[in-house]
Amino acid sequence: MPECGARRVRFPAELVRAQATAQTVLAERLRIARELHDVVAHSIGIIAIQAGAGRRVFDARPAEARDALAAIEATSRETLSGLRRHAGTDRCLVSVRRADGQLSIEVTDRGRGAPASKVGAAGTGYGITGMRERAALLGGDFSAGPGPAGGFRVAARLPVPGPAR
Repeated sequence: MPECGARRVRFPAELVRAQATAQTVLAERLRIARELHDVVAHSIGIIAIQAGAGRRVFDARPAEARDALAAIEATSRETLSGLRRHAGTDRCLVSVRRADGQLSIEVTDRGRGAPASKVGAAGTGYGITGMRERAALLGGDFSAGPGPAGGFRVAARLPVPGPAR
């Protein structure tokens, strides 16, 4: 066993490249998360301002209150549109079960799913990746991809901690 400081350990080039790639991917995901946060925060700020203006003029100037409500509607719809993971459906089925020390969560839909250019062949969009990482951090399993009858399926199994002692 080498003594501390006595030798330099050389890492294989492929390990160094893999670590650099992982750091680059993480940095990009963080940049996107910050950008998304900024966009949503900006939209919520506009909604709050318009709601306050509408409330103040509601009785005296109903036309201005209607304009404020229209701005709130447009801003919230635009923001939600930017947040939706491209399902192409307005419904989903959510199943939550607890058995054998595990919590199982499954979400299925009959939508068309995101284009391959957005999600990737194996379901590797940023949302999917984040869910996969969180499930792994909790010691669980995660899967996502086309459902057996069409649509899309996201499923996670997470261990349920025992009672505190």
